[in-house]
Amino acid sequence: MCKYWSLKRESRRGASLLKRLQLALEGESARKYTREQAERRLQFAVDLRKDVERVRLLVDDVKKREREKLRISQLQVQYAETIYFPIIPIIEPILENMEISDKDDLFLHLVSKEEASDYYDIIEHPMSWTVIREKMNERKYESVSDFEVCNDWNRAYGRLI
Repeated sequence: MCKYWSLKRESRRGASLLKRLQLALEGESARKYTREQAERRLQFAVDLRKDVERVRLLVDDVKKREREKLRISQLQVQYAETIYFPIIPIIEPILENMEISDKDDLFLHLVSKEEASDYYDIIEHPMSWTVIREKMNERKYESVSDFEVCNDWNRAYGRLI
């Protein structure tokens, strides 16, 4: 009989032969294992929280650094624009004032051929605030003399006088 139970236990790979006994043993070892496991998990969670907090602080530092780099690059672009295209800061406020003085937006856009079919026969080089602004944004005016040579200002400004 003993031989039978030994072989049966062997075939079950060490598992207890009686279910009650098996459950009692598993419950006892599970409780011990759970406390140790809980302590390890708690320590792991605490360490993980510290690591996550460090990562968050690093990300905040990176965001601050990137914002500062962006601000510096924008200043560099602004300085380069001022150095290479010094006319823009001169023309832009004047153009804005002229656009404001044109209360009815008569010169904001070019006259379309549908509105006045013979307009382009009379005015050889039509001009508008929009065209001047586009040329300014495309950096067509590199100096005051370029602006005068094009005569864009006189064409647009002369209409208001």
